[in-house]
Amino acid sequence: MHLADRLGDGYLVIGTTSGTGQALNVAPDFFTGTLFTAMAAPEPGSLDALMDASHDGPFATDLRRLSPDDADAVRAASRQRAGNGAFYSGLNPLEAFDVVVHLPYVTAAEPDDAALAHAPGDVQEAFSQWKPE
Repeated sequence: MHLADRLGDGYLVIGTTSGTGQALNVAPDFFTGTLFTAMAAPEPGSLDALMDASHDGPFATDLRRLSPDDADAVRAASRQRAGNGAFYSGLNPLEAFDVVVHLPYVTAAEPDDAALAHAPGDVQEAFSQWKPE
């Protein structure tokens, strides 16, 4: 809200959705070396599922410029996936975001050794056990 107040019309909220792939695992599995986990297809009725069914490739859409029918479809998607896909939270996408970027398939990130050097010891330890698939 502070940025929106400061930047006014120049402030855009960009949401992201995804289809399937891999996501960062959550504790405690993360700390056993299982850094990434497979994401199931998004649940029906979610913003992720709506966007995933809309196009085969990555895309962005400006929610402020939707047709009335498209706005109704987006409004009906009342949940969004968070994190590794195991959690969904309620929302009104038209109030929450100006733009949505959708990635149909996401992959595990390659660790950045320079950034990892500044991470807490337990995170460094978890990444030292990780082997890319």
